Amino acid sequence: MKGCVFDIQRFSIHDGPGIRTTVFLKGCPLNCKWCCNPESIDPSPELMFNPELCIGCGLCIEVCETGASSINGFNRSLCTGCGKCTDRCYAEAKYIKGRHMLPQEVLEEVIKDVSFYKRTNGGVTFSGGEPLLQIDFLEELLYLCQTKNLSTAIETCGYVPWKNFERIADLVEVFLFDIKSVDNIKHTEYTGVGCERIMENCERLAKIAKRIVIRVPVIPEFNNNLDDLSKIVRFAEKIGVKEVNFLPYHRLAEGKYSFMGLEYWNPGVNRLDDSSVKEIIDKIGTFIKLKVGG
Repeated sequence: MKGCVFDIQRFSIHDGPGIRTTVFLKGCPLNCKWCCNPESIDPSPELMFNPELCIGCGLCIEVCETGASSINGFNRSLCTGCGKCTDRCYAEAKYIKGRHMLPQEVLEEVIKDVSFYKRTNGGVTFSGGEPLLQIDFLEELLYLCQTKNLSTAIETCGYVPWKNFERIADLVEVFLFDIKSVDNIKHTEYTGVGCERIMENCERLAKIAKRIVIRVPVIPEFNNNLDDLSKIVRFAEKIGVKEVNFLPYHRLAEGKYSFMGLEYWNPGVNRLDDSSVKEIIDKIGTFIKLKVGG
């Protein structure tokens, strides 16, 4: 059994306790307008093209069977994602995001950093995309981590069948559970799906998980206001979650969109600084822990 992994990021300090290695799995049921990992949405490997690195050598044209690569440039609509051009592109202007790996291959990568995990109470975080979409692959990875006494965390958008959570809940030390809004209409408009299933899964998971931290991406024009953020905190209180992290919007993914032939959702929106978000959450009275950042 293989899964599709699009990145393995070492020395992560915002994806759970301690120093961690984050494994990003491809495929996501949401289509958030501000998505910081647009290459994670499609479950299959994808071709990325950075024209600024292209030196015009023409080697990709020689192997392209569809005419996507030509002297006139790159026509993504003709590209099948075969990857032959990437093997010839020594300038690395074209590259594939996503590769199929065995669970044991992933374990061999993450185990390299075990000394950091032990010294900082860190571990391995599985993110995405939505890792629970690849539930068979994810479950095997979690079992393998358990055999090596590796602490595990899951970042999830929550929009998956409940049975997927049931299968892995005992194997996970902490769930980092995204709640973007509790307004179903607004959630649908900005992510492509409603929030009812997500909230129901979060509430059920709170009853059986070892630990849940709700994470809220704070997005201008979407939920960057006292009313929306307060409602999320009240939901956390209701279901017994003791910590909510607020993640200010940034623009670090903007370049990825052009590499995929896509337009960035709102180029005119500036990043949010931590202080502006803290100013809002300081006004929310609550007994649970509120924090800016992961």
